Amino acid sequence: MNKTFILGVGITAIAILTAICTQQLNQTCKGSDRSWSDFFVPSLRKNQWTMESQYITMRDGVQLAVDVYLPWEDSENTVDACPTIVHLTRYYRRFSVYWPFSLLLGDHMNMRSIKYIEKFVPEGYVWVTVDVRGTGASYGNRPIDFSDPEIEDYKEIFKWVSEQEWCDGNIGSTGISYDGMASVVLASVSQEVDIDAKVKAIAPICSPMDLYRDLGAPGGIISPGFLKDYTKYTTALEQGKLADILDLKLPFYVKALFKMMKGVSPVTDDDQGWKSVSEALVDHQQNWDMWKFVQQYDQLTTDSTIYDQYTIMDLGPLAHLKNLKDKVSVYAFGAYYDTKSVESALRIQDATNGKLTIGPWTHGGRRNSDPYSETTTTCFDLFSELVRFFDHHLKGKMNGIETEADIHYFTIGSAQWKPAGNWPPAHEKKVLNFDRGNKLTESEVSYEVEFDQHEVFLQSKTVEISRWNLIYHVFAPIQYPDRAKEDEKLLYFETNKLEQNLTITGTIQLEFYVEVSNKHADFFVYIGDVDQEGSSIYVTEGQLRAEFRKPHGSEYQHTFLMEDYQEINDREIMKINIALIDISWMFVEGHSIRVSIAGSDTDNFEVRDELARFWKVYRGKDYQSKLILPVESKHIF
Repeated sequence: MNKTFILGVGITAIAILTAICTQQLNQTCKGSDRSWSDFFVPSLRKNQWTMESQYITMRDGVQLAVDVYLPWEDSENTVDACPTIVHLTRYYRRFSVYWPFSLLLGDHMNMRSIKYIEKFVPEGYVWVTVDVRGTGASYGNRPIDFSDPEIEDYKEIFKWVSEQEWCDGNIGSTGISYDGMASVVLASVSQEVDIDAKVKAIAPICSPMDLYRDLGAPGGIISPGFLKDYTKYTTALEQGKLADILDLKLPFYVKALFKMMKGVSPVTDDDQGWKSVSEALVDHQQNWDMWKFVQQYDQLTTDSTIYDQYTIMDLGPLAHLKNLKDKVSVYAFGAYYDTKSVESALRIQDATNGKLTIGPWTHGGRRNSDPYSETTTTCFDLFSELVRFFDHHLKGKMNGIETEADIHYFTIGSAQWKPAGNWPPAHEKKVLNFDRGNKLTESEVSYEVEFDQHEVFLQSKTVEISRWNLIYHVFAPIQYPDRAKEDEKLLYFETNKLEQNLTITGTIQLEFYVEVSNKHADFFVYIGDVDQEGSSIYVTEGQLRAEFRKPHGSEYQHTFLMEDYQEINDREIMKINIALIDISWMFVEGHSIRVSIAGSDTDNFEVRDELARFWKVYRGKDYQSKLILPVESKHIF
């Protein structure tokens, strides 16, 4: 690469990044999500640790790259052993930086865990980051995510950490997304290791638990919005082809940043270190391609198999949750604008009786997407909150976290954090019936049966950079546009203007009866907060493939098994039950509530051939199509 060109681009990029950083540092946080706790740990204490990097060898000879951050000035010092946080990642423990960008950023840049390190290590923790098998500078390959060899690695990593002189036996784990999923698996399998030490506490952040329902195919509908771009991103990292990331629709400054990166940092910054990276990347060529795998199925189900050995449900940590209750202290975080991470966090909390915080954030709590917030900057200090949690469970500090409610959730519209003992908190179910004139009404309809005939707009969309596009959440805010014009193309029903504020918290449910004109139908449901000017603010959504309409357990639960896939019969009036993604939202006086039903979301989900072009949605005494709201407070329509 031409050095003059590099220098020019480098100076420009440095100027841009310096301006961005200066603006961020000088900005007083005006976001709506400031924490209920005043616990604070300062950051930017970069000289208060020593980093050691090495390979550790697994039982089959595969070497894993490990960085250890120690809370003292140099490795010659000796101090008492410390509590230790293990961070398992597939996204590079560190990046190596091209010259001249290294003049600003240093020779190596830690994008994934630097905020944790700045908070934890100066507070007396050891921080251990591992490139998991088949990623980063580690050797081996990935036949699937969370393969049996990878899980066996976790046991050996845990045992190795517990035996180090810098570890006092109090071990925790945390991380965002995959890294948080790995913390669940690590905590689970540590119970099987025949030593006294166990993982005592974990904090999975926006970490999918059910990879089918919560991420890859919500409602039984494949989401290329997640799967395709995520596969491209992870494959680029695992094969060391960072230039491929530039094809993604990322902000210009993010693309500039990736152009500064040489690749994963070697364990040793010398010829042998780079030789090892090259050898590891050869191993990674055998990694599985998630998007290619999904495309081989006409219909992906929860029992779809991989290599005749695994099913889709084997790909995540869901089965490990049952091993944590009463053994591991757990703090889960979910975000209203991040896939179905609220549902995943609720699965964790329900299985472990742990702590739970749900905020108005994108993936990982990186941005505040509350539409009423003055800024997208997140004011909630997630990393200080993590220190507070681990201080209590690994150091035994009584810092108030032990006496507060297990659950805290944020209500959009009132900008309030609220404590709760259960989810959803105390509420009453309010039924709103579909009625004539596209109305939602509390009154029971008096007629026997009527229907609304609707021509389906199969190019319906939400927004390309949405809750489903996790790669973009890392680098940019997610903001939904006014849905009013899009709603005009859809079938929708709306309340009268509210006569007082109305807060809903929990799961909104939709039950409706529909006849469709063809053998396939998908349903996408949106709740809108319609203001006095007619703008429709996105609140939440849900979706369901009609062929998976068979209920299981309750009317709003579905197995997504192939045996429960039901063809649509000619002239069949189907009962469709959809549970929308959980939310806490205050609709203010003078606004109205709208439910819109679409037949596609071309921005984020696959569109099948032969989808029904016409629907008849039934209402009346015989077919009570309705919206069910979990209401926190009294209200009048």
